[in-house]
Amino acid sequence: MTTEEARSLLEMEKHSPQGEEHTFPPPGKRLCLELFSREPRLEFLLDISRGTIRITKYTFQNRGFKSVVLARLDIDGNPHRNPDGEDIGRTHLHLYDELYGDKWAYPPPPIFTNPCDAFLTLDQFLDFCHVVTKPVISRGLF
Repeated sequence: MTTEEARSLLEMEKHSPQGEEHTFPPPGKRLCLELFSREPRLEFLLDISRGTIRITKYTFQNRGFKSVVLARLDIDGNPHRNPDGEDIGRTHLHLYDELYGDKWAYPPPPIFTNPCDAFLTLDQFLDFCHVVTKPVISRGLF
């Protein structure tokens, strides 16, 4: 897949099935939700993962074709080193690249206004990934 094709998939309008309620995963757990577009052959997934030891660590990921990482936002994770040797901080955004897959990371763009607020950041990540009909996710025992 080319970088341009991946960007087109990321920018494609996506929807979450209605009528389902989910709970934000507790530390050490993961939630995977299906998303759909108007193009029936295209399948998307939204992954939400939480850290185990560092409870401020979480990851939001949007995949296309169930396996291609289009975008992944790592919050308070391990620092990242890009293929060119550049170090990126603990909070960073991975975007698909045809040469490197999801191995390249960038500082988070200004759309992510408060990464310490998991629910706000999730909402902003859904906007970033063009999820128009958003999943219903309750806080649980957050």
